[in-house]
Amino acid sequence: MVNSGYSKEEMNKYMKEYVKNSQSINCKCGGKYKSYNKYIHLKSKKHKKYSDNNDLQMYNKVNNIIFDEDLKSKFIEFLNKK
Repeated sequence: MVNSGYSKEEMNKYMKEYVKNSQSINCKCGGKYKSYNKYIHLKSKKHKKYSDNNDLQMYNKVNNIIFDEDLKSKFIEFLNKK
């Protein structure tokens, strides 16, 4: 373990304060997460399912709106790279 110059008690106190001051966030997918756990939430099944569904909806909207085939294929390629 790296010596940060702080005692274990000081680090524990800091982390408790950090967690206490974190914000609870409601995601559009219907899930909830703390500000320090966003990266974990984005990997959750619930959020991935929501994200994939939105990509499909966007694909369908684009497919129905854009008539220029070259532009359509470039946009779809962009969505697939996400």
